[in-house]
Amino acid sequence: MDVVKYLLTAGLIGSALTDKFDIKSGVFVVIVAIIVYLIAFFTIPTEEEEK
Repeated sequence: MDVVKYLLTAGLIGSALTDKFDIKSGVFVVIVAIIVYLIAFFTIPTEEEEK
């Protein structure tokens, strides 16, 4: 899940600070972040309490 934070930080804030930000790159970064989040959500097992 932290990968999504780092991807969004590097992609959106990094491109905005270097003045190379446009709508297509912003949408691309957000879509890739959503895909990575969904992959992580379905592949990482949930923590279950042992009784």
